[in-house]
Amino acid sequence: MRDVTRNRYDGRLWEQANENLGRGQQLSETLFESRLFPESVSQMIFSGEKAGRLGDVFGLVAEFTETEFDQAVKTSTQFIEPIMIVVMGSMIGFIAISLLLPIFSAGRVMSGN
Repeated sequence: MRDVTRNRYDGRLWEQANENLGRGQQLSETLFESRLFPESVSQMIFSGEKAGRLGDVFGLVAEFTETEFDQAVKTSTQFIEPIMIVVMGSMIGFIAISLLLPIFSAGRVMSGN
């Protein structure tokens, strides 16, 4: 089960879970002991084990974590957008000034001022 992930911490967790399952313990016990899983997810898996509907609960956990991830990405992009607008505006302004400054300087030289 350790080969499921390349992350060594996750690999150790799944190895421990496999050993505990072999001893008759529940999967949720291992997850509660780990800091890698949120307690809410571990609690959902615990409830699924008790109800005998672990497959359905894993589907709900997948939906829950996907929604949580989508919300985190949306929040992150809301903070990045204004920064990108300021940076791009500054770059365009710098380029515009760089192009217009020689024209204004040439106008002053031609008028003799």
